[in-house]
Amino acid sequence: MKKSNELPTQCGYLIKQISDGMGRKANNQLREHGLTMMQANILAFLQQKGKDVPLKEIEAAFRISQPTVSGLCHRMEQKELIELRQDPANMSAKTARLTEKGEALVKDAAAETASTEESLLRGLNPKQREELQTLLQKILRNLND
Repeated sequence: MKKSNELPTQCGYLIKQISDGMGRKANNQLREHGLTMMQANILAFLQQKGKDVPLKEIEAAFRISQPTVSGLCHRMEQKELIELRQDPANMSAKTARLTEKGEALVKDAAAETASTEESLLRGLNPKQREELQTLLQKILRNLND
């Protein structure tokens, strides 16, 4: 019989608790920049792409809906972190691109994100970190099957 102070051991529960905790910590760190974790992730994605990115591509990459992407991007555009433009390949669609202000913010946020990741993985050696990443990727693929 479980003691009342023991945590559940189901993987789904543990993953959810880790995700929630990471989100809270990252959002607290990013709040001083006026960003959420999702906004910071989208900015980093745009930086990685280095070009105009169709909003559809952001939807697919982050597995989030069109209205969610649209809202996130419009808020970042209001903060002058990104520019939204008509997609020349599809005039009914939009693309996003980082502004100079967005580029600078990505660099600052990247350091904070790396710090959060490091604190999350503290105590794991490089081999354990690699194994954890492999296992999490498998779980994520299972969700998409």
